[in-house]
Amino acid sequence: MRSVLKAAQLMWTLHRNLLAEQNSAQLHTLKIGRTHYRYALYCPHVRCKGTIAVVHGMSPKGIDDPRIVVLSQALSQAGYRVVVPEIHAIKALQIDARQVQCLAEVLHAIACTPALSPSGKISVLAPSFSGGLSIAAAARPELREQVTAICAIGAFTHVDSVMNYLLTNQNADQYGMYIVLKKILPLVSTHTAVLEKALDAAIADNLGADETQLNAQAASLQSYLATLTDHDRQAVQQILDNADYRLQLFELSRKAMAEEIRQLDIASQIDDLHARVFLLHGQEDKVIPSSQSRLLHRKLKQHRKDVNLVISPFISHGDTRFSLMRLYDVVRLVNGFAFFLQAMEHTAPAPHSQESANAL
Repeated sequence: MRSVLKAAQLMWTLHRNLLAEQNSAQLHTLKIGRTHYRYALYCPHVRCKGTIAVVHGMSPKGIDDPRIVVLSQALSQAGYRVVVPEIHAIKALQIDARQVQCLAEVLHAIACTPALSPSGKISVLAPSFSGGLSIAAAARPELREQVTAICAIGAFTHVDSVMNYLLTNQNADQYGMYIVLKKILPLVSTHTAVLEKALDAAIADNLGADETQLNAQAASLQSYLATLTDHDRQAVQQILDNADYRLQLFELSRKAMAEEIRQLDIASQIDDLHARVFLLHGQEDKVIPSSQSRLLHRKLKQHRKDVNLVISPFISHGDTRFSLMRLYDVVRLVNGFAFFLQAMEHTAPAPHSQESANAL
């Protein structure tokens, strides 16, 4: 019952999408080997109910992404200590299989730091690409006994099919397409420097844009295109406008990425996962299709993991803002988050798998 009440409080805070007048985060540094990781710490003003590590998504804003700040503050207000580590490669928009081990090391260090997690146990919440990475990381030997629960919002299962979708589907999100192109172009293109600068400009235009701004917000890309020769400008336009050409480049890059794609198959890495998993996905997600969470849910059930799935029509990709438009959706979301938060009250996962809700 307590977890349901906390989940309801969390949902109401996120529904209002209120950013505190002053960011309550304390900034610190976590040293792992020779690498320093900046992290934000949000401390509750009531008796702490446990530690949640929030992993930011693929955004150059990293831990300063307003969506992550709102989410972390809401979790803190609900009584949880929230630690938000900044993962350099994810912030740099890199699709890289090494991020799984990096994330496992960072989360392990958080769990082993008494000031951050006195119990030595943590739960993990991660949106988008980071959600899949977090599930794979939590199954690593050094971490699987320390993570009690994972909430993955808009996560991927098979990176290969997601990349294909983003490059070829006309309804796919452009920001996601730019990130995939940044991955494959160095492997196949002779115009890498020119094209990467064009993608960086397009990403800069896209960051923070809402639906009313997208059409008018191409200033950086247009300014950059104006500096190019006709030949280079045509090369950029071909990449951005021609889905068939992007698919050709993707097919050419597959051989070079074959091992990495294999390592980023999340469904193949869940055998030793001990944490319960809450999968939340927007029904009309245009970056990572909701079929990815449906597939991962089936795979987790097949491996007898404790898993809960909610597909909602009221959130967008990896979102932390929830529109509570209908009572049925409110109940599903509250129950899903209660399932996630309850793990901090009962650290041993239930022996059975459940699905509290189906897609509408």
